[in-house]
Amino acid sequence: MLKEKYAHVENVYIIHGSAEYADKYVQQYKITKVDYIVSGLPFTSLPLATSEKILQVTREVLGSDGKFISFQYTRLKQRFFQSFFVNIEVEKVLWNIPPAFVFTCGE
Repeated sequence: MLKEKYAHVENVYIIHGSAEYADKYVQQYKITKVDYIVSGLPFTSLPLATSEKILQVTREVLGSDGKFISFQYTRLKQRFFQSFFVNIEVEKVLWNIPPAFVFTCGE
């Protein structure tokens, strides 16, 4: 459905795959710069090695100018995110049900 809906939008790629391989997708589509990665992945329930791989690849793909934006239902992974990103802003979004925290991470 997403491919149908967004096929005509320039610079939008719908990929059915793992976030662990974001670097390979960037290469595959010859993307020269990634400004944002938006994630709803449940880092609290992913295996640690998988989470580390995803965030390492995410940081590499974004470079120094990009932002990683993730919503989480707790702040449990904030310190973990800080091991990959220098600057982290956290906003609690009450209108989300249940309320969530939005982490905006960058260099």
